[in-house]
Amino acid sequence: MSAERSFLNDTIGSVADARHNDSTLHQSRLHFGDDNEILLQVCQDLFMDFKTICSDGGTFMDIVGNFRQTSSVGVEIFERTFNGRQRVHPQIANVLESIKCERNTYDLILKLYTADQIAHGEEETRSDLKRLFRQNDEFRRLVTLLHWSEETAFESPVGFSQMVEEVTKLESMEHAFGEAAYKRGFAHPDSVYQGTLSAADAENLDRIKRIFFCLLRCGRVSRMDELVDRAGLSFMKVFIRIREVLTNPDRTPSDNLNQNHEFAEARLHFKNTASMILEVPDDAISPIDQSIWAALSGNLAVLLTHAEAPEDVLWSYLNCAVEAILDDEIVTTHSIENDDIVRAVEEREELPQTVDAAFAGLLNHTNTPYYQIISALAVNSFTDVVALIHGDIKTWDEPDPIKLRLYTHLVLLIKASDSSYDPEKADEVILAYVQLLAQLGMTSLVPFYAAKIQSHSPIEVLTEFLYGLKGEEDRITALKAADEAGFDVGVLCKSVYAKAKREHEIGDDENIADSVAVLMDAWKFLLISPDHTCFEALTECNTLLRKLFARDRLAEAMDLLAIAPSNLSVDANRVIEHIKTEEPSHENALKVRRIMDQQREQNSYLLYLEIMDKFTMWTGRIRKKLPSRAPIISDTEFAKFDLVQRAEYEKKHAAAREQVTEHLKNCNEYKKLAVKQIHDLYNQVSTWLVTYLEGDEIEDLEEHKARVAELKKIREHYLYYTVTMLITLHRESHDDHEVLGVADLITNPRYDLHSHLSRDSLRKIFAEIAKSGHIVAVNDS
Repeated sequence: MSAERSFLNDTIGSVADARHNDSTLHQSRLHFGDDNEILLQVCQDLFMDFKTICSDGGTFMDIVGNFRQTSSVGVEIFERTFNGRQRVHPQIANVLESIKCERNTYDLILKLYTADQIAHGEEETRSDLKRLFRQNDEFRRLVTLLHWSEETAFESPVGFSQMVEEVTKLESMEHAFGEAAYKRGFAHPDSVYQGTLSAADAENLDRIKRIFFCLLRCGRVSRMDELVDRAGLSFMKVFIRIREVLTNPDRTPSDNLNQNHEFAEARLHFKNTASMILEVPDDAISPIDQSIWAALSGNLAVLLTHAEAPEDVLWSYLNCAVEAILDDEIVTTHSIENDDIVRAVEEREELPQTVDAAFAGLLNHTNTPYYQIISALAVNSFTDVVALIHGDIKTWDEPDPIKLRLYTHLVLLIKASDSSYDPEKADEVILAYVQLLAQLGMTSLVPFYAAKIQSHSPIEVLTEFLYGLKGEEDRITALKAADEAGFDVGVLCKSVYAKAKREHEIGDDENIADSVAVLMDAWKFLLISPDHTCFEALTECNTLLRKLFARDRLAEAMDLLAIAPSNLSVDANRVIEHIKTEEPSHENALKVRRIMDQQREQNSYLLYLEIMDKFTMWTGRIRKKLPSRAPIISDTEFAKFDLVQRAEYEKKHAAAREQVTEHLKNCNEYKKLAVKQIHDLYNQVSTWLVTYLEGDEIEDLEEHKARVAELKKIREHYLYYTVTMLITLHRESHDDHEVLGVADLITNPRYDLHSHLSRDSLRKIFAEIAKSGHIVAVNDS
């Protein structure tokens, strides 16, 4: 992987602070709230921070370093929050363990990368250890894995390293033989085997050795020095010098005149002695002594008898592999001829000396995906890494959020490199992460990761996600994030509505109401970014209105139009004006004619719905119950009233007459408005619900034919409705002469309405007009 190339934006740079103290996770307030809330908060913050790191970009080292640091902070928060509790929910323990694995994985990647950088540096090699490190890829990887294993053991103590907590108490460490010294007796390390050591000192010595081995397991050489000094066990200093060979190049100088040159051979003599000690019966040497001697001598068989945790098994294999390679190198480069050493090297047990062999041994003990992936990462086998990740995901019944986050970001690192891998499997991992983020409601993160998918269509992936969003706020958030991720927002919005059309075609079945509701909701996407989708919003609105008008679902048509914050036909004028500012072209001219054609159709629906609105208001008025009149009395009775009674009687009758007059006036005003709008429609009947597109103005001939057929059908249908409304307006107003005038209107060549109405419709209309003709004839006679 290149250090100079960001896997996100191909730019060189660095993140402001490797610790990311301004991260969402650092800003979390976790002092209050129950365990589930804390768990959810930390996990969500981790997801946000990982995405932020990716967005910030930077060099390979920057990004992986920040991944590791963010995971470390997550571990720290979990441990600070939940350590010390008597009971911790298993889910929290599992999440903590997963975040530790995530942290350790990034730590290993950093160590391996740094080791490669050092190996290819220009520093002069004056040490056997350095030469091996630079020239032997297997040794470099093994020793890096060994140091990584030791570091993870110190951070997450288990098995051999479980006494790490005792390291903090070294300052108060007593002498190993404190009781013997107190009693002025004599004691030495072998006293425990001679049975001359007190029980207290024996227990103390065993504890010190276990701490020593714990420090050895964790690679803490300086603390080992401090321990033996405080415990008064100077004989163990040689153990430390032997171990330093793996970390201190000065212990293996290439120059045979260097004072430390002969130490390498002395080390091999020590290891021979250690091997002979380990051959004594088990009951003659304590388990902790066996472990120390086995680690220093590279005796794998003995170490494995004491290793139970997978971490310790791996360390045992790595430790012995590194020791074996270094031993072979020293024997060769130092031309050692000592028979005992040469024989010991030749006759030693067959030890793994490659990363693959070391992990093969481990996987015989525990065959977990985590260690399989670590093994593949250690040898840069990224094809295997992706395949292992993909295979693990396929076994899940439910997604593991922390693992999937680790897997996804490993895949992103690999995709940014020049390495070989299966792109389809890599993209399926990212797709699984996208689906997880969608399930978790992390709307703002989904587009970023969807954009990283290559073998599948990112547009389709994001369309599927957007289609499932219902709230306007979430949709806007997602589209804003999509825009930042490089998606064309207009294309996305069109794609979402196209999906809704495919899956919810409006028919005449019992599900029509549900289909209409889904389409109306999806149509809102075309309104979110009018600069990108104004024309599409207008066109699709007209298409949906045609379906609704054809089925007399005018209430839903009005609901649809009410969704738009402004008049779509007017908004389309801005599109036309924008096109006119561009270089004149035939294609732009076609666009303008298509937009204007859709505007005419939209205005046709608006005009009819306005007529319906006026007609409905008039109907409500005309059918309103008139106030009851005061009873009329005879002149004789009226004559009996005094002046006050007469005034009251006249007042009541005047008020009633005034109410009736006002009612009739209102009815007449509403009637005039409705009649006027109907006549407005007739004045433009030649362009009402008609398309004038032809030739190359038509983009899809089949769609155009379907549109023409639908328009023709609803045009005749609703023209008939306007005529019946006109007849009703006049008849309910007791104006039958005006009803007779409707016949003249229909046959008037100015409007030519009769040519747009079917024979059946004309027959019904003239039958209604005939009724008024009969009334007029009776009245006239």
